[in-house]
Amino acid sequence: MEFVETKSGDSIRFKLQPKSKWRQAPFVGYRRIKDTGGRVTERPAILITIEVGGTSFEAEVCLVDRSAMRHRLILGRQVIAKRFLIDVSQTFLHPLPSKAAQPAQATSTVDYHS
Repeated sequence: MEFVETKSGDSIRFKLQPKSKWRQAPFVGYRRIKDTGGRVTERPAILITIEVGGTSFEAEVCLVDRSAMRHRLILGRQVIAKRFLIDVSQTFLHPLPSKAAQPAQATSTVDYHS
C-alpha cells in the first residue's frame, strides 16, 4: 500500500489478494476500528463504488491485510443500513457479475471478485 498525490487529492494504491493487481482509490482519512479481539487500531480509509445484487453505491472502507482471512471485504452495519434487508437463513442469493459486465479500470471501483 502506498499514498499517491493526484490533482484531485490524495489517493492510496494497494493490491488485492490473491491476485497482485494494483488498484487506486481516493484516500478519505484514518478511522479507528475495534477488531474482534477488542483492540483498537487506526486504518486508512478509501472511497469505493460497491455493487450488491445490481445496486451500486459509494462507501467508505478501511484497508487492512486480509490475505490470511476467508473474505477480502466485510460490509459493516453502517454500509448495509437502509440499503438492504438481511436474511441470515440464506446465502449467495445473487450471482457473480460476468466479466463482460464488470467496469473498465476505474480508479474508484474495486472488484473484490477477481
